Amino acid sequence: SNNMGSENKIFAELLMSWIGTEVRNKGGNNDANTYPPTIETGDAMLDIFLCGSERASPTEIQYADFINEFCEDKVWQEGSSGQKMEIYTCRSSDLRDCWTPQRSKVEDLSLGQGFLTTVVTELEGAVENVATGTPLSSSQKAIIAAAPFPLYQAVNVAATYPEIAYDLVVGNSMILAYMISIEYIRHAVQATAKTSVTSSVPAEVLREFREAQNELVALTSDKAQQINLMAETQENIMSQVDRINRSTL
Repeated sequence: SNNMGSENKIFAELLMSWIGTEVRNKGGNNDANTYPPTIETGDAMLDIFLCGSERASPTEIQYADFINEFCEDKVWQEGSSGQKMEIYTCRSSDLRDCWTPQRSKVEDLSLGQGFLTTVVTELEGAVENVATGTPLSSSQKAIIAAAPFPLYQAVNVAATYPEIAYDLVVGNSMILAYMISIEYIRHAVQATAKTSVTSSVPAEVLREFREAQNELVALTSDKAQQINLMAETQENIMSQVDRINRSTL
């Protein structure tokens, strides 16, 4: 499970880190402190939701190494950017008392598992269940039903052909985890936008928030193209399997 829902403090801290924030009137003296964004792009925000802060366990997930290597490069360690990702956190449970945000590394927080781990876990389990003739769990059925493409076919093929199971599970997990993460962020940002209309948020912060919303729209379009390319790869794998099956009949 993850702890990054729109209704809680952690998402507020993630959003604060994405758009930056400004602390005003601390101690009633009208001073203002500006905190620039630490999550510099929508892609980086998306990576946090994909990865969370909890590493995948190799004893529980067969493809844990793939998840951990991806997330170490993107979020947890000094990846291609050369910097560890940090977010602003508040010591107080009440965000209205967050006068001095602290920087914390993502892996030191309690974000829980990312959506990539969640999806891989469910698809791995589904493939194993199909292979052994065990009924799918309710969570496995829910993940398969959530996919806007015939994911059950990929699960069946992966169970039948173990040599290509990795490509099918990992590839389809990336597609679905991206889609879920984008929708999750979009929903949370929309919920926050409704709240900000009636709140006394500084104009500068509101402007940054609107820019973040626009970036999310652009990111959704960009990721849609990337998802389409990944989906084509999965379709090619399925087509090759289909040709093999036809040739052996």
